[in-house]
Order: sequence, then C-alpha cells, then structure tokens
Amino acid sequence: PGLFRCPTVLAAGLCNANPVIHPSITLLNLGYMENQGDRMRFYADGASPMVSNMIEALDNERLAIMRALGYGEVAEPDHTNSVRQGYAESDSSYYETYGRGKGFGTFKSPSTDCDLAKHRYLQEDIGCGLVFHVSLARVLGVPVPVSEAIIRIGTVVSGDDFIAKQAKTVATLGLDGLDAAGISSFLQTGHARGAA
Repeated sequence: PGLFRCPTVLAAGLCNANPVIHPSITLLNLGYMENQGDRMRFYADGASPMVSNMIEALDNERLAIMRALGYGEVAEPDHTNSVRQGYAESDSSYYETYGRGKGFGTFKSPSTDCDLAKHRYLQEDIGCGLVFHVSLARVLGVPVPVSEAIIRIGTVVSGDDFIAKQAKTVATLGLDGLDAAGISSFLQTGHARGAA
C-alpha cells in the first residue's frame, strides 16, 4: 500500500525522506545520542516540536526541487501512506508523525559503540542525499539554505568535508550542463533534449 509509480528514477530518489529526517534529528540531538546511545528513542525522544520544524524546513526545500522539475509533490510525511502503514494515526504534523507516531516510537538511536561520525545518518543522508539536493537545486535555481547549513554543520561535527567529497552530485551522475528540461529528457530517453 505504500508503493506508487514515479515518472523517473530521479523522482523516486527525491521521494526518499531520509536526508530530510535523519540529519535533523541526529545533528540537533548529537550530545544526547553520544551520551545515551540506544537508550535514546531516535524519533520519540529526538523529533521534538522544534526539531520537527527543521525536518519540515528541509522537506519544503526538497518539495521545491521536485516542483522545479515538474514532479508532483510527495510531502513527508505523506499522511495517507503514513496512516496506512501504521506510522501515524491521522493526518498530522511532522511532530505528530515522527515524535509521537506509534510506528516510530520504538526505534532506537545508534549505540554508544557506534562512531556517529561514520554513521549512515551523516555519511549517506548528508554526504549523498543533501549534497545531491543542493547540487540539483543550484542547477534549477532553487534556494536551499537549510540544506546548505545542515551540510556545513555535518561537515564540522563529523570531520568529513561532504562538499569536497562530492559523493553524489549532478556532475557525478552525468547530468551537469543540463537544465530541468534536459534532465527530464535524459532520464526519459537517455539523451538530453536537443542532443544528437
């Protein structure tokens, strides 16, 4: 019941909410996570009302990128799917879904044995997810100041320069030099619009 068709693989990738959710909770609860490890319930303890504001701000930037590409929006939380999958009880806010939703209540934070600097919540969700969002947003002319700030903060706390690494960007995916129409054409046909 949580599956739906996306027009391109890029649209499917932009529907992934992990880069929106995990870095916000991790960075804004880092001291708590380092000290409490898996005694902290990642969502129930970490997605407070103010942390949920950060999640929503990042999600608004993700949605702006999707709009600029002409994709239909899939807001996170997608209330219909969240309710259907048991994560939320009704159409609700980011806080009600993540901080109070019964489906997220038992998820634990990484243990204190874990090197948080190398955890996927930073390495994948910032290093691949948000870095790509920012790269794509620049091509599309979409401002993403919150995503840029999260990348910089993640770089400082982890010691990994996510921008310099360029793990996944428009350029590394072979989409550099294309505008929104060119990206769309390339994803549908394998050729950029106007390419011979």
